[in-house]
Amino acid sequence: MTRLFLGIGASLCQLTDLATIHQLTVVLRLKAGDSVVLVQAGREYRAKLGACSKTALALEGLCEIFDPRQRRELACPLRLFMPFLKSDKTEWVLQKCTELGVSSFHFLELRRSVRQAGEFERKRARWERIILEAVEQSERLACPSIGGVIAFADLKNLNGDKFVFLERSEEALDLTVLSPPRETNLLFGPEGGFAPEEREALLGMGFRGVSLGERVLRSETAIVVGVGLFSCKAEPREPA
Repeated sequence: MTRLFLGIGASLCQLTDLATIHQLTVVLRLKAGDSVVLVQAGREYRAKLGACSKTALALEGLCEIFDPRQRRELACPLRLFMPFLKSDKTEWVLQKCTELGVSSFHFLELRRSVRQAGEFERKRARWERIILEAVEQSERLACPSIGGVIAFADLKNLNGDKFVFLERSEEALDLTVLSPPRETNLLFGPEGGFAPEEREALLGMGFRGVSLGERVLRSETAIVVGVGLFSCKAEPREPA
C-alpha cells in the first residue's frame, strides 16, 4: 500500500502538495476509494482517497493504525557524521543509511574530502527528497534530519558515545563485543582516510577507534557497513 510521510501540522483531511497529488493520481494512477497509509509524528493512519481538484485531494475514512509489535525506529539515536563525497555517492549513502535507521546526517570538511560546503544549501532540497523517499520505502515512522555542516572543532561537544572508523587501526574495537549502544555518533573519513593530525585530534576528543577489517574500503562502502553494524545493535528488543 502506498505510504505518505506528512510533516508536523500537515492536514490529515486533504493533500495540497501538487507533486504528491501528481504522484498519486498520474504516476501511480490511484483513484477515489483507493487506500493509502499516512505517517505523521510517529503515528500511522489509513485513509481512502476522495474527490480530487487541481489544488487538493481529499482524504476520507481516516483511522489510526496501532500495532505494538511494529517498532521500526532504533532504540537510540544514531547520528552520522560524514565528509562530502561525489554527488551520486552522497545521495546513495543518504538513501541507504536512512533505510538503516540513522536519525540525523551531518557533514564536515576534512583535509582530504571533496570541497562542497559552498554548494550545501543548493543540494539540500534534493537530499531531503531522497531521504523522504527512503523513509516511505522502508516504512519508517520518523524522517532523519540534515543537520548541516559542522566545524571540526565542535565534534568535541557531542553528547553520547562517539566512534570514529579508522582503517587498520591498532586501537580498533571489536564490534562483536560491544553492548547495545546508547545515543551514538558515528564519524567516517574521506577517500584516503583522515590526515594524521585529524586522527590524533579525534582520539583526543574522546572518539573510540573502530576498524572494519584489513581491506581498504571506499568511503561510501565503509559508511553503509559501519552504520549497518551499529543499526543491528540498536534494534529494539522484546523486554526480557
